[in-house]
Amino acid sequence: MFKAFPIFGLTYPTPKVVHIHSWRLGLLRYCVLLSIFLFVFVNQILYKGNHLRTDSLTGMSHISFHSPTVGNCDSFLGTCDTDFNSLDRLDYCKQSSRVGTGQKTCVYRDPTELGAVSGQQDSVLLPTNIRTYVQKRRCFPDASNGFYCPDGIFEYLSPDEEVQASGQAAQPWSDLFVADVERYRILLDHSAISDRGIDAESFELYGSWKNCSHKGFLSRCTLEPILCIGVKGCANHKERQEESLELLKLAAPLSSKKAISKVLNETAYKVMDATKARERAGQVRPKRHSLASRSLGFQLLEETIPSIDDPDAFTHLSERDEAEYVRDAMENNLAVSVQRGDIFPVSLLLKMAGVNLDAMPGGQNTGEGYRATGFSLVLRVHYSNNKPWVGMDVLPWTHSGDTSLHYTVQALKRSGETLSRRVVQENHKDFVSGRLLGTRVVEEDRGISIVVQQFGDIKVWDLTHMLVILTTSLTMLVVANSVMDMIALNCMENSREYKDLKYQSSESPSHSNSEELEDSK
Repeated sequence: MFKAFPIFGLTYPTPKVVHIHSWRLGLLRYCVLLSIFLFVFVNQILYKGNHLRTDSLTGMSHISFHSPTVGNCDSFLGTCDTDFNSLDRLDYCKQSSRVGTGQKTCVYRDPTELGAVSGQQDSVLLPTNIRTYVQKRRCFPDASNGFYCPDGIFEYLSPDEEVQASGQAAQPWSDLFVADVERYRILLDHSAISDRGIDAESFELYGSWKNCSHKGFLSRCTLEPILCIGVKGCANHKERQEESLELLKLAAPLSSKKAISKVLNETAYKVMDATKARERAGQVRPKRHSLASRSLGFQLLEETIPSIDDPDAFTHLSERDEAEYVRDAMENNLAVSVQRGDIFPVSLLLKMAGVNLDAMPGGQNTGEGYRATGFSLVLRVHYSNNKPWVGMDVLPWTHSGDTSLHYTVQALKRSGETLSRRVVQENHKDFVSGRLLGTRVVEEDRGISIVVQQFGDIKVWDLTHMLVILTTSLTMLVVANSVMDMIALNCMENSREYKDLKYQSSESPSHSNSEELEDSK
């Protein structure tokens, strides 16, 4: 007859459900469950979207610059009235009546003269300092010199047409500053592209720029919106249009004093007087001093900017109105988005990067500021659909949440040497037996080298990532139950009673068999 007995004390533990009537334990249990729900479902899934997979985004861009013109007119496409400041007002110009250090002769240059059309897709050089040198060919390799030019091919000529001594810095024939560079406008046309079929233009997205110009120990960068008012670009962003118009209304009073001073002081400048005389004679189209007019009771402001309460206000914007809005944004040092791309005043980019063109480069004592040496500026464009409560936008049926895609532009000054570009202009050519004779003019352009970097990430729905989050929540539930058991069995007044109810042991098989034998007798 087989006799059952325990082997090495082996047992099988099985869970047991015991309902403990304690309001303290019940309240604590529901608080723990609520905390797990808020952390996993509300915070991790709905708010942060950690259950979504992150894919990378790339982009394409084209950057160019334009001189300040009346009404934001494109000087390359049509006849435009320039809107430069008088050279007498610029402290860094020798033509100015103010005495300053590092002054040079200033000239007006349009984008064509500055080589804007020769820029690459994602980079451009905006010259601020133009130096002109004259070189003369000194050697041509032939039999007389053993087909070798040990002293170089060209030599520099001084302004008096004498050969400059070798081993010394070449003296330019002219050393000029490009006037009013801060009021030039950078046009950044860019788009976001991904392997999942996303191809969004900049005017279709909500854009902002990072403002890190705040000074102070605890200062942080803030995000400022890129204005979008044109009906073509922002037809589907009513809230963005309203925000843009509000910012323009707030900015107008801030610049009104400056605008009034500008208009009143125009009579002190001969150039402005000549312009006014031609306007009275009907030879040129009068300019609109919109900001100054707004300051006088803001009548023009209320007439030109539509009412936000009017639902059809944005459908009546003409191309001329859009140009006026762009000009207002430029005058108030604001970025604006139009159909062609994002327009940034150069002064705003310098503010974003924390650069003063007349300041000396760090660690250098050359006596020349950034305006003379040039520097590199990196525009980082980051695309993302990540935002608070992104989990409510990216769902299985919306997939990637394209409607919440946005971008941020940040300007960073990159440390490096002097940024320059050389353009060679042959003075005359005379080929004799393959020999190029004569002189050539070399123009060295130093300025702001702007390079665009595009990157980003987009959150998309993924079932695998969702299961990982749910598995994590189950683990947290197990840990929470273990903690609750420890509290109930060790920290309560009736912990001994709770422990007896929770843990029970069945009788051993040998003991139960002996009792059965006694009962049978």
